[in-house]
Amino acid sequence: MRNSQAFLLCLLLFCAGIALYQTVPYQPKTYLLGIFSGGILMTLLWCLSHNKKTLLAGFFSLAFLFGIFRGQSTLHITTPGTVDYYTSEEKNSITITGTIAEEPDIRRDKVYYTIQTDSILILGEEPATSNQQSDSSPSPISGHLLISTGKYPKYHFGDKLSITGHLQKPAVFDTFDYAGYLSRYNIYAVMYRPRILLTYTSSSSSLSSFLLSSLLHIKGTFESHLNQTFSSEPSSSFMAGLLLGSRKGIPDQLAEDFRITGLTHIIAISGYNITLLVSILMALFRPLGKRLSILISAIGIIVFTLFVGASAAVVRACIMGLIALLALNSERKGSITLTLLMTVTLMIGYNPKILVHDIGFQLSFLATMGLIYVSPLIEPYFRWLPASFAIRESILLTTSAQIMALPVILFNFQALSIVSPLSNLLIAGPIIPLAMLFGFLGTVVSFVYLPLAKLIAFPAFLLLKYIVNIIQLTARIPYASMDVTWFSKSLFWIYFAALTGVLLITWKKRHRIDQRITHHRLEFQHLIIQKIHLTI
Repeated sequence: MRNSQAFLLCLLLFCAGIALYQTVPYQPKTYLLGIFSGGILMTLLWCLSHNKKTLLAGFFSLAFLFGIFRGQSTLHITTPGTVDYYTSEEKNSITITGTIAEEPDIRRDKVYYTIQTDSILILGEEPATSNQQSDSSPSPISGHLLISTGKYPKYHFGDKLSITGHLQKPAVFDTFDYAGYLSRYNIYAVMYRPRILLTYTSSSSSLSSFLLSSLLHIKGTFESHLNQTFSSEPSSSFMAGLLLGSRKGIPDQLAEDFRITGLTHIIAISGYNITLLVSILMALFRPLGKRLSILISAIGIIVFTLFVGASAAVVRACIMGLIALLALNSERKGSITLTLLMTVTLMIGYNPKILVHDIGFQLSFLATMGLIYVSPLIEPYFRWLPASFAIRESILLTTSAQIMALPVILFNFQALSIVSPLSNLLIAGPIIPLAMLFGFLGTVVSFVYLPLAKLIAFPAFLLLKYIVNIIQLTARIPYASMDVTWFSKSLFWIYFAALTGVLLITWKKRHRIDQRITHHRLEFQHLIIQKIHLTI
């Protein structure tokens, strides 16, 4: 086994250890004992034998055990010093002070704020539960709290608030683990429609807070000018979704049409749509040369990430997009695989909960894998499509990503879009990138002269109207989407096992064909050289 293969296996075993802990938790002492035992065992084996296989087995065991330990280290323990200790089924009133720690998540009819809590005051004479204590003075606490409230008045990142309401634990629905979803952000308590009092306006207490506050201010100013440039709905909200990942103004029916047609990814910032955008940009800038087109696309991804606020999800999407950019322009699949798995391992090691509870992360990773390994294999079946305007490439890459991501979509959303290939075909090519380009240019010009900005953005307005009409038309096709509630976890793993087998067999066949071609080419070259020598 080569060193690169051994390292690759160590990364996989580390992630497997985290996955095991996330799905089958045991007592923490068991993991600590296992890690120390594994370390002692590896040391003894190395001292007793210099056999490389024995040493590798020890390293593999340690990688797996460290994965379990890393998963265990994120276990949340509720104490009187954490905000979720004071959650209750009863509708008792609790006052919490804290600071808005993330960008507000603005929706169509409400806003979600993530609060870094500072103190808590339990109101009333009786304690809310048997393990809670009533006190007339606030008690210091820590942890994150998610609150849901109306869109007005507006609060901003860094504002300090006093929040009064009913503190609850996140609910767990039949098909959606909301508690697990929030746990990836270290949120274990929620409060709906509380009374809010602004006690201190936003301030930048640290360099990171200042940078994030500045980025969010730039994003908010740009979105305000975008709304002036595209003054009608749903064009304004649609363009905000394309450029900024914002979906706060998209009508519910249109959002449902996006879901039915399988096109929700184009208005959600993720590694999925960034990867597809990278491929289209590469196709459009290819006449400038390979190196220059790669450089322009990479710079565009980084600038875009900073521009939309550089949240953790967007940064992960940016990294996936950059890896996909390298993969699409590299013949060394082995090095790309190692780079991808190293990056994913670092992400999971930093926040192990995204492995199980972050569907966006799963889709980003699988979409990138699809572009690396599936697209080269199915490319011959798409040669009948026109290559102009990046039509063939965009449809090929979209299909490749969907093949890999399909089981995650079916298992989590329990719906399959039958019209998705048709919808993607009708809006393929440069339509979305051109809409984004004219929309971006028009919004930038609006900072100087609004009437000229509207003129520049008019092509984007027409393209958006076309896309919306296509989505609404295809969503009305009978049986456009079908329920797949029967798609179980066992089918989930069977699909991936079968797909992995097909990919391995196909890649081996292609490798043998390439070897034969290379062998015949060398024989032909050797024959030509012999004839030249005979002629001389």
